[in-house]
Amino acid sequence: MIDRITGNHFLEHSLTITKIAMKYFSTYRNVGGIYGWDTNIRIDFMIVACASHHGLDIVYSADNETLAGKEAKKAYRHVNMRDNLRTPNF
Repeated sequence: MIDRITGNHFLEHSLTITKIAMKYFSTYRNVGGIYGWDTNIRIDFMIVACASHHGLDIVYSADNETLAGKEAKKAYRHVNMRDNLRTPNF
């Protein structure tokens, strides 16, 4: 089912995506985020950075505490606006 939806596309990790994720993390901590880089938040930020970098419309997650949390969303919007990236819907 997922392969049919995604058209068998695979998005690879890159240094650019890591840099975006690190910007998210820095901003996240500045707006009150409590999780450290060496937690699952790093993976969450990498997922959203990949989606933003590739201009994807939607990121689906049942994780409303970290990936789609208030501080994280604030970080995505701030960094993406500054870097001219599209923030996906959650």
